[in-house]
Amino acid sequence: MTTRKHLVLDEDVHVALSQRREMTGIPMNQIGNKILRSHISASLFQQFLGELLVESGCVTEDKYQDILDRVDRRMYEEHAPHRPPLTRLANGNFVSGSWEIRTVHDDPMGSFQLLEAWARDSFQNAMTQHSHQADEYLIALGGRTFVVLAGIPFTLACPGALHIPAGAIHSVTPLDKECRMAILVAPSVREYSAS
Repeated sequence: MTTRKHLVLDEDVHVALSQRREMTGIPMNQIGNKILRSHISASLFQQFLGELLVESGCVTEDKYQDILDRVDRRMYEEHAPHRPPLTRLANGNFVSGSWEIRTVHDDPMGSFQLLEAWARDSFQNAMTQHSHQADEYLIALGGRTFVVLAGIPFTLACPGALHIPAGAIHSVTPLDKECRMAILVAPSVREYSAS
């Protein structure tokens, strides 16, 4: 006998599904399944379309990837949050979800920033998904971190690093209290500025 696993939804997703249930009369689990199947189908369609276009010689693999990147940027520029969701503390540090972040170095020319981040509690609250027009390099110093980068999940542990390209939608969650990271951001992101 197999045990069924159920998703535990974030509040905003639950509210959105509840609203769709009220509009359509369809049970929430069916709506959720339809959305997930649609997402999986769209990903497969994109993959197969790209393979066929490249195989037929209509477009090179590099050109197809460039087109996907441009579509991705345009979609998220119009529909996704851009600013890192931060709250500044009195000591100058920032808080987002279960993270506390300190600006270690802020290059005066704006070419890069060095940040230190650590789990401030054990609630495993994510830094909400966001993007910025800077490359970000996460370097694990301790503990484990769950990262969703452009919809793809990663677990980052010491010693490990992950590159987040400029414009990519991502969220980061500390998985344990020992979680610590060094973060290099280039160029500087105004919201991470120490001043």
